[in-house]
Amino acid sequence: MNNWMNFAGLCLNVVGAVILSYSAIISRPRAIEVTAPIWGGNSAAVDERMTGSRNTKAGLLLLALGFLLQLPANWPN
Repeated sequence: MNNWMNFAGLCLNVVGAVILSYSAIISRPRAIEVTAPIWGGNSAAVDERMTGSRNTKAGLLLLALGFLLQLPANWPN
């Protein structure tokens, strides 16, 4: 029973990490749309948003890989 709960917990962790990072991952056109006022634009704000998005993608990848490596080790018999 504990093995199944551990396995289910790891699966839920992967799903939770994806849901949490979903709003932080953004495309460049969307970043421009969100940060640009009606007149002109703010390229520094767009670049900051894109850096945050790249960091979120890298963090999500590492989290997912870590959890996925744990899944076979905790596979219930």
